[in-house]
Amino acid sequence: TLRSVDLGRLFRLTDHTMEIVATHGKVIVELNLDGCMFFIPALRSCLQKLPSLKKLVISRCFMLDCRQLPRLADCLQNLRVLDLSNLD
Repeated sequence: TLRSVDLGRLFRLTDHTMEIVATHGKVIVELNLDGCMFFIPALRSCLQKLPSLKKLVISRCFMLDCRQLPRLADCLQNLRVLDLSNLD
């Protein structure tokens, strides 16, 4: 069973790709999106389908508006590690 997904530095990651990962990865506990280009709505949609997620890396995701990160709080209830390094 797939439990850890590293898509770090996948610069052409699309919202559709994130949706596929979420749909087929309900037991994912670690998700690395370091340096990927996406917006909060796509991330939120993905996270809502990953109830087992314990670690999320979204460092260097420069398309993210940090002021909107609180909108993700209800999707991160089981999260133990959140890496936001190098975000503005």
